Amino acid sequence: MEAPVKKHRASKPKTKTGCRTCKVRRVKCDEDRPACNRCVSTGRVCDGYGIWGGGGNQFGSRIPKAEAQQSALLSYKAPLPMAYATAGEEACVDWFVQHAIFKISGMFHSEFWNKLVIQAFFQESAVRHAVLALSSAHRYGAQSYDQYSLTDGCPSENERFTLQHYNRAIGYLKTEFGRSNGQLKNTLVALITCMLFVTLEMLRGQYRTSHTHLQHGLMLLKEIQTQRGTSRHAKLSTRAMSQTAADDLMQVFNRLAIQSALFGQRTRYQGLKDIELGGLPDRFESVGQARGYLDVLLARTQSLVEMSRQMDIGTSMSQSHEQLLDSQARMEEELQLWLVVYDASRDAFQTQKSYQVILASKMLKAYHTMAMIMVVTCIPWNDQVAFDLQTENFTLIINEIISAWKVIKAVYPYLLTSRPGTKARLGAAFTMDMGFIPPLYYTAVKCRVPRIRRQAIELLRLAPHREGLWSSSLASKVAEEIMRVEERSLEVDLQSENRFDPLSIPEESDLNMKLLPHLCRISDVTVELPDGPTGEVTMSLWESQDGGYCKVHEKVFTMKEMQPVEGTDCIPKD
Repeated sequence: MEAPVKKHRASKPKTKTGCRTCKVRRVKCDEDRPACNRCVSTGRVCDGYGIWGGGGNQFGSRIPKAEAQQSALLSYKAPLPMAYATAGEEACVDWFVQHAIFKISGMFHSEFWNKLVIQAFFQESAVRHAVLALSSAHRYGAQSYDQYSLTDGCPSENERFTLQHYNRAIGYLKTEFGRSNGQLKNTLVALITCMLFVTLEMLRGQYRTSHTHLQHGLMLLKEIQTQRGTSRHAKLSTRAMSQTAADDLMQVFNRLAIQSALFGQRTRYQGLKDIELGGLPDRFESVGQARGYLDVLLARTQSLVEMSRQMDIGTSMSQSHEQLLDSQARMEEELQLWLVVYDASRDAFQTQKSYQVILASKMLKAYHTMAMIMVVTCIPWNDQVAFDLQTENFTLIINEIISAWKVIKAVYPYLLTSRPGTKARLGAAFTMDMGFIPPLYYTAVKCRVPRIRRQAIELLRLAPHREGLWSSSLASKVAEEIMRVEERSLEVDLQSENRFDPLSIPEESDLNMKLLPHLCRISDVTVELPDGPTGEVTMSLWESQDGGYCKVHEKVFTMKEMQPVEGTDCIPKD
């Protein structure tokens, strides 16, 4: 007797669409929104469509579709395998997840880099190829400034890989926007991809192209806020505590805009006036929460300084002098309240065993002190003598950063060791977040106490690395040139002020010299970055003279002058 023939079910190609509940049950999904009918009709809870929203059931509360799409981006956790990947692509994915994300995101946890990008990577082709391009550049192309130079007129294999996926990301993005009809999902994809482009171009030294991408991203954010009804006119708003994917995107763009503004790289949408702070808690639960509230205060501070600057140079009268003074008083009060909550929380931060948390908590204090100096000195904007009253606060910034460096040195002593004549490994020492550079640069530019400003410059040189637009070597060069211009008319030789250990705490005797007359002081600095890793940097210095605002000095640096010696990452991994 012949054995019965076993029937095989005809195989059908698996679909990547459908809700997660139906996928787990291996049944066909009707893909209705926000919850599929197949789940609802059987009383199940629909788990939605991955990072692009949906979910719930007919008995639960329904949220608007736009908000559902954003909240789902935060809750989706299960990545899908990447099919048909080459060995090179798999290596780039591994590198991105194991190394690049941590380095690029900085010492603070980032929902954007650690969660949102990964989620979108497995769902959206544009994001996937942008990640591969960025990972390739981070792994191979950023080992030195001249890595992207042509050999016999042809790009290297690594650069071809990077550009190939860069172009594919742009192509997929154009296709999606061609059929998006303004859908929020597609705008979110575009924003994620845009920030990856910004990061890639900064890493490759294409600063102007990166700035163009940043401007496009800020315009897209404005469109999202218009859809949500949370913004008016040309102002962007952000929240202290993230609630949606759009909030995560706003935070990362907002931080980059602040970073750019601090270095004279003003963006079209830099004014962040309508900012939702919310009530401060009695204690911060984490350094991330403390940082979220401080980010809002930094954005307001930068906006206040810019409005005061525009009023002083006569380019804007959007607010009266009395209104600016009221804004200044409110900002000072809010910064004081933040400090009270931070001090109540700091002991809990210090008990945590993570060196990253300890470093982050110290940097928060430095950034808060910088913001307070900016607020109390911004009206009138061109009163540079006002900074002489902030010597104690400038010293506090130096002390906090020295303390942070000592933590690093104790755990990773090799990080602060330089080997002259070798180039920095920029891929390993690159972050998109703000770190040590802004408060040290601000101190070196605005504090005229010789010991303090020189120590800020030396600390910038201590371990070369890059934060977004700026490298510590470039920041130290610019600050040193400002110091030279301001002190060139002095008859006193200040060379002896350079003889100190950069990691030594300044003593009272180091703070007594205040030598610079008001007329010697620079009011503003602008820096024009090149669109290429071997271009020129143009620094312009401005002063207020006879009621006007004029350029008094210009200096051109080549990027080769600012190639740092061997330096490694100053954000250790626990």
